[in-house]
Amino acid sequence: MALNIRRLVAPVAQSNVYLVRKDNLLPVLFDTGSPDGRWLLKILKQEKIDLAAIFLTHGHFDHIGGLASLSSLDVPTYLAIEDQEFLLDPEYNGSLYFGLPPLMIEVNATDFLDGEVIECPKAGLKIKAIKTPFHTRGSSCFYLEEAKILFTGDTLFRGSIGRDDLMGACPRFLSASLHKITSLKGETVIYPGHGAMSTLDFEKKNNPFLKNI
Repeated sequence: MALNIRRLVAPVAQSNVYLVRKDNLLPVLFDTGSPDGRWLLKILKQEKIDLAAIFLTHGHFDHIGGLASLSSLDVPTYLAIEDQEFLLDPEYNGSLYFGLPPLMIEVNATDFLDGEVIECPKAGLKIKAIKTPFHTRGSSCFYLEEAKILFTGDTLFRGSIGRDDLMGACPRFLSASLHKITSLKGETVIYPGHGAMSTLDFEKKNNPFLKNI
């Protein structure tokens, strides 16, 4: 599989946005970055990039915000039902908490089951959704099993995990959610919502939050 993964860093909150393309098919987008997504839309238009789908790891402003600028593209968008209320609730999505203009996005997002494999024929990809609540109720990871690649959002970072003190967090699910991730193959490459990539083997050996999982 010839898979190209392009990391873009949003100007606000330094959240990662990933464009993933298999061969010469249409790419999929994982997260959309900060509230003003004009920077992202500019890249897509300048490079004449059409998207097959958008996958959102959770509903915080720095991961869903770019949707407001991308709405004209009419692209299938996936977000766990547990976080869909964040789209229209500035308190839950954190835009108010961080002193930003209230973020409210009207978009029809599609839910998925835990463990469901979502097929994207235009992208030639099968993407497994793994629900990992704790950072938010609907936090999810997306697994490209054939390529052994996992997009973890703010569930797991290199050497750390996401915070659990924001609106909508549910810390009681932390252990169970991390266990879902650690059960994957050790060579799995992790692409987090912030910061550098890693591997599951590295995290199992070095991440203090995985020591007793």
